[in-house]
Amino acid sequence: MKQVSNKPVISEYGSVDPAPAEASSNIPHLKKILLDEDTAMFKRMRALFGLRNLAGPQSIAALCQGLPLSPPCCDMNWPMFLARYRM
Repeated sequence: MKQVSNKPVISEYGSVDPAPAEASSNIPHLKKILLDEDTAMFKRMRALFGLRNLAGPQSIAALCQGLPLSPPCCDMNWPMFLARYRM
């Protein structure tokens, strides 16, 4: 069994994530986990941080599908905005 550290890890973005990022680089799989409301929140957060760490156009688009955007926000091209600023 792998020993897990109790120390929080600071991400490359300067945040302390509440869950470790999922190590998978399979974007469709991570997106499915993120969007499945029946999946445990911890697993969904791991998928979210995994997608964030991939930082590519497809992973950013998957993250955007998980955002509860209000109608005025939908006019903005969020995937391009987030990819440009590496958020």
